[in-house]
Amino acid sequence: MATTDNHEETSPYHNVEEHKKTYQWMMDFGFTVGLPVGGAITMFVMLMLLGSSFFVGVFLSFLTWLGLLGISKTFFVH
Repeated sequence: MATTDNHEETSPYHNVEEHKKTYQWMMDFGFTVGLPVGGAITMFVMLMLLGSSFFVGVFLSFLTWLGLLGISKTFFVH
């Protein structure tokens, strides 16, 4: 009577490395794309609502994106 070892398939810990990679990818994506882009869009909308010109809004949004990207890469993504 041959039995197969299904320990890897039934173990709740067999995907720990895969989950760790997925979590790390999600955090990297969130901090390098989501945070800077979200901040830049928020800045642009705020400046448009305050009555700034379009080009000033785009320029300051770009600077916001650049600053948030630098901060997130420096402190949050290793």
